[in-house]
Amino acid sequence: MLDVLHNGKNITEVLSLNGEEAVEFFAGRKVISKRLKPLQDIGLG
Repeated sequence: MLDVLHNGKNITEVLSLNGEEAVEFFAGRKVISKRLKPLQDIGLG
């Protein structure tokens, strides 16, 4: 399962992203970015 990559990262790496990293990583994905934005706005990035 760890050999499956999304934008060069496996699931373990994606789940270990902090808020800021996740916002950057998913910048091209509108729905995900929309969900992450409030966390970033209140400083949980």
